[in-house]
This record gives sequence, structure tokens and C-alpha cells, in this order.
Amino acid sequence: MRHARGVDVRNRPGRAPVARDGVAPTTAPAQTQQVGAAQTQPVVVDAELPQQRDPRVAAGAAHGTGKALAGSPRGVHLTAWRERRVEGLRVVDGVNPADVLATRYADKSFRPTLVGRMDTSPAKLALVERFLAGLCDRHEGDAAIVGSSTTAPGSPDLLVNELAGRAGVPMVRFNFVDYLVAGDRLTDGARPDHVVDAQAKKAFLQAPHFTVPTGAAYGEALATVSNVAVVMGGRADALRELKNAVDAGPAVIALVVPGHEDSGHAWDAARVVDGKPAPRTDDAVGYLREQLRALDEGRPLHPDFGGITREWLTTNRASIDALVRFVELRDPVDAAVAAADAHVAQVQSLGS
Repeated sequence: MRHARGVDVRNRPGRAPVARDGVAPTTAPAQTQQVGAAQTQPVVVDAELPQQRDPRVAAGAAHGTGKALAGSPRGVHLTAWRERRVEGLRVVDGVNPADVLATRYADKSFRPTLVGRMDTSPAKLALVERFLAGLCDRHEGDAAIVGSSTTAPGSPDLLVNELAGRAGVPMVRFNFVDYLVAGDRLTDGARPDHVVDAQAKKAFLQAPHFTVPTGAAYGEALATVSNVAVVMGGRADALRELKNAVDAGPAVIALVVPGHEDSGHAWDAARVVDGKPAPRTDDAVGYLREQLRALDEGRPLHPDFGGITREWLTTNRASIDALVRFVELRDPVDAAVAAADAHVAQVQSLGS
């Protein structure tokens, strides 16, 4: 399957693998696991949780659609995922994100993830929330939000957890393990009491919270399971996740939020830390947009940042043009929702 521009979006380098053929969970004997400094407890394998497949056998399968490519391997090896309770939260270690998709969410064809964070007002965060809610409403019964268990007050992550719980939309939560737990305690950034809505808190407490070992693995997990990336600003991490999305091939909705366009957020060249220059972006969407405009107009680019290099932009320009849609987010959000949904449908039709 190729874009009209001639770019293969199926098995480009960097595409995250997705396993084939969901395998029904099997029971496994209890094991022991060290929790905290001195405590051990049995590891419960939840009957609802799938079993992990050896990730080495998943290479070459399609990303983001839940459909298998010809030649995908069969006869996979199963090992038990490990569940533990941390302050009442279901923490699941040892997961392969491709199997989370294959065994739990492959029937959900609309799987958005929210990328980035902005130093922005509650009113602008409310705009983003209404936008996401509008998209999920258009895919009622067919949507699953992909995100994290972070509940820091005022954060986009908390916004998504509240939205999913209130709307009854399934949510798959991946976490860099050190951001979720510290010993046998939850971190301050993942506490259920930060979730205000009662229905959302109940959903948060009942859901499995999957862990991955590194920050890079967290970004790869989002790219593996989601098939729509909604980018709303952010810094280096947001740019890396945006790049992962383009490399993996799902639709990318880059939200242009009033107040951030052409306001210095795209590149802060004057930033100084401890007396030393420390330039950076505070808006991944603005940074990408300005870099593409500079390439088109033959102007100097901002310095490379967050994995977005001149070479990557040039090499992947056709993919960027095909997969990324810049959408201006204003109130009411109906026009933005319609434009984004049309782009998602167009990208998904290229992969069908």
C-alpha cells in the first residue's frame, strides 16, 4: 500500500511491529516478585489480561490497523504478564504493546493518543478536551484512547483520563515504570485522588496500568497501539513522539492553538539556564510548521531538536505531507473535529 505520492507507509524503517492473530489468554502458575525493598507477593495473572508473545516473532506485521500482513508468523511463544497491586492500582509489568493491541483493542479502529503539553490556560485545555470528545463521539463504540496513567493536576494526561472515564470510552494506559511506581508506592504524578470525576476515578481504579522499562519504550508503545496522534504542543518528548507517529504511519493531527502561533513558543532562542544558552521549543506543532515553511521558502531552519533534523524532514517530506494535518482549534470546535476526522479517514483508506 502506497501513498499517492509514492511513499510506502506499510513497512518503512522505524515502523513499530504489531503481532498477528490474537491468542486467547491461558492460565499460568503464580510466581513471586520483589515489591519494594523487602516485601514479596504472588503475581496474579488476570484472566482478562492477554499473554505476552515473544516480541521477536512480531516483526513484519502491520501497524495500527489490527489487520495482519501475509507472512506474519504463527505458533508464537507465550509467557505470562505479571500483575501486582500497588496501593490498589492494577500494575501490569512485562507487557509487549503489540499484544495489548492484538488481544484487547484490535476491534477498535479509532485509537487516538494525545501528544505534548503546553504552558496554557484551562480554557485552552478545555478546547482540546471538547475536540477529543467530538472525535470520539463520531466513532462511538469503535474508539479507544491511548495514553498514560499520569494524573498531575492541570496536565493533558489527566484531561484524557477524565474524558475517557466520563464518556465511557475504553482507555489503554502505558507508563514508563519509574513514572508510575516507586518501590511499593505510586508516584505523586499517578495518584487516583487527582481524578475528580467519580465515574472516571472508578474506571481508573479498575483498569490495568501497563508498564514499560524506559521512556523510549513508552513512546514506542504509544506509536504501536494508537493509529491517530493528536499533537498539542510540547517540547523534545512531543517532537520525538510526533516523529515516531510519522515513521509508524498513523494519521497525525497537529493542533494549531490560538495564542501559540507566531508567539515565540516554536523556538525560544533567548532561553538561558544557569547562565548558559539553552534554546528549545515550547510548541512541537509550531516548531514543525516553521521548519517546513523554512524549507519551502529556502530560509534558515531552527536548530535540530527532539530528533527532528533537516535530513529527516527532507527524507520524509512526502510522508509528512500525507500523514500530518495542521488543524486550527477554535471555539466552537465542530469545524476542527470535521477536518480532523476527514483526514483520519483519508489516511486509513490508504492503509486498507
